Amino acid sequence: MKKIRMILFFTLFFGASGVSQTPALKDVRAKQYGFENKTYIYSGYFIDLKNPRFYFSFKDGTIEIAEPAFNTDEEKWAQAIVYTAPYALIRKDGFLYLHTDTRRFLILFSGEVCLLKDCNSTLCLWGLEKSSKYILRDTVRGYTSPFLFQPQYQSFSSFLTETINGVKFAYNRENKRYYLEINPWVEGISGDGIGEVQTVNVPFGSDTFLFLNGFIDSGRPDLYLKNSRIKELIVRNGTFQETITLKDSPEPQIIQFACLLEGEVSFEIKSVYKGTKYEDTAMSGILYLRIPPER
Repeated sequence: MKKIRMILFFTLFFGASGVSQTPALKDVRAKQYGFENKTYIYSGYFIDLKNPRFYFSFKDGTIEIAEPAFNTDEEKWAQAIVYTAPYALIRKDGFLYLHTDTRRFLILFSGEVCLLKDCNSTLCLWGLEKSSKYILRDTVRGYTSPFLFQPQYQSFSSFLTETINGVKFAYNRENKRYYLEINPWVEGISGDGIGEVQTVNVPFGSDTFLFLNGFIDSGRPDLYLKNSRIKELIVRNGTFQETITLKDSPEPQIIQFACLLEGEVSFEIKSVYKGTKYEDTAMSGILYLRIPPER
């Protein structure tokens, strides 16, 4: 069985940080990135968190994150605390990282979507620009959340299993349905995985889906190109069928369909971008967005 080497982070939510920026690291900003000088409202990283107005913003080289407090008394549990720090942007193996004096994040962004993945915990902040039509607003409580949902993962036609240092891993997102994390599905057959299917349940229905293509690991960015990525997917829901093409990019990709997809939705691999080392094909996430009231 081919090995996908992966650094595991066992720290839940706000695990120990202690990552310091070394003097040798230099900011790679030749120009302003698309996410800078913007504010993003984000969904809680586990979907049953009824969060207040959580956000993160980038302004003049400083990041500000309003994030929920968990290690506190019951009265303040999950209330927003604000973290502010200057940052530098570092590029490694085609991925962009944000460094502060104590923390490090992988940044994935495209259009109105920006994802911050803490490199030392399972913390993922899935943000949409504050002006996004997908964010519902309440005049009393402010922004509401969640607006981004993870489908209930029902089944996979196959998935990769392997043993690393005596520990068995299954790349099937088992026990991850309640968490907005990055946990790749990797098909488990010989070859590129053409014809393999991921079937999910979308109980509320949506016509807008977010895809994270390929194998994304903040600790091993080289695994994205080493493994195959999905090029074409056949999407089925009842009598509906459509073939979509994904970019060969780890950045978030939003695709809107012509009709509402609800209930059992399947995604079949039709073609791939071949990996430089392995034939295993991976998808790091499929989520769906809440339908705006005007639609």
